[in-house]
Amino acid sequence: MNKSKLSNIFPNTTVAAYYDQIHQLINISKYDFKEYKGIKLANITEDSAEKISLFEHELTHWIDHSSTLWGQKNLVLLFNAINSYANQEIDEFWRIKLLDNRFRQDSFYHYFSEKYNHIVGNEIDRWRYSISSGVRFTSEGKPNHEKPILFVRFLSKDDVPISRVPISVASILETNAIKAEYDIKWRAFFLEKDPAAKIIREKSLFKEIMGLIYHPDLTLYSVIAHLTANMNNENDIIKTLFTTSAIGTFVLNFPSELYNNLKIPEIDDELWEKRYKCFVEDKDIGATYYFLLKNLIDENGQNSFAEELLLSASSLPKKEEVTEIVLTEMENNRKELVDGPFKKMANDIIEQGIEMFKNRGLFGTNPDFREYVIKSKIYPPVIFGDTILKTDGLDENEIVTKLKNGEEISVHEKYFIMDYYDKKINEFNEVCGV
Repeated sequence: MNKSKLSNIFPNTTVAAYYDQIHQLINISKYDFKEYKGIKLANITEDSAEKISLFEHELTHWIDHSSTLWGQKNLVLLFNAINSYANQEIDEFWRIKLLDNRFRQDSFYHYFSEKYNHIVGNEIDRWRYSISSGVRFTSEGKPNHEKPILFVRFLSKDDVPISRVPISVASILETNAIKAEYDIKWRAFFLEKDPAAKIIREKSLFKEIMGLIYHPDLTLYSVIAHLTANMNNENDIIKTLFTTSAIGTFVLNFPSELYNNLKIPEIDDELWEKRYKCFVEDKDIGATYYFLLKNLIDENGQNSFAEELLLSASSLPKKEEVTEIVLTEMENNRKELVDGPFKKMANDIIEQGIEMFKNRGLFGTNPDFREYVIKSKIYPPVIFGDTILKTDGLDENEIVTKLKNGEEISVHEKYFIMDYYDKKINEFNEVCGV
């Protein structure tokens, strides 16, 4: 299966599975279909927990892509770019470059990440951190001081530098997925009846999570969990994952109009003060997370997370009002879809995503949301290790005609046509500016 050359926003930290944002499908290459056949998501067992947790990790990426304001804006950019090419309106091709720029903006973190020393931490040898900042570059390669980046520097307990990584959307996405994954594993843990086996399993799970959080090669994805734990002086990793995921999901839903309300933390430094203002003007996701958390702690103290407290500490409206603002922005964003053969497909995805948002909640903390997903059978296509995509003999013009006529297309046809336009988009981006 080909993976898009467009910058991959969604983290892929394992070869076992990944979410494909271009085709909007999950690839579980580690297992064949027969190994998942018969598994019931509503009935978690000790035997099925590993497979279900892997699926739910990737499913959470799809949910974030479909049901958050950030994800839906991403989808509108994607389908508008595809429609502009499908319509062959060259005056609209700027939408293709806009998509590429936005994707790269969300995935720039790899270039700006630096690893200094391979020091693995644990619950005893915990890492320390400090906040720093830098700047991005213009398309001509010049420093752009109006586009700063917020960094976290990790150090060992002996002050040996480990890495420097930006606070990015990738860390929010991966934290949400890790939380969903380990929610399943902990449910299976509580099914264990043997006290001795339960102790062993608890230690194993804790070691597994700490191995992810304190691995120096994964700091890009664990950075906001570390930041949250350190700023709260919190040792409970499960509580930290819950808090981080809740704030992170809210940041993914943060409406543009509320940046005028967002309280900027006070800081006695002229350069930092200027950069703080630039973060807000740029609607920087990483800085938004940091500001919300810092305001909450400054106002209410450490380990004080509650949804309404978080909002009030940053001078934001009540949760119910913010939710309505988000829904309005989602509807307005959907209206930005341009005409073309892919408009109905995009509209259906976003419409379903809006319903998911209503059931998931502003912070993604509705306890009944998983049950809603299972009962509604809201899943993207899933490809397994033995899946054969039947694309031989398919013709892009015939598929586009089907879409223009409002006909449904198969998973194989959707994969083929999205792959076709993905290649065309990449070819266009390569010649821009030449």
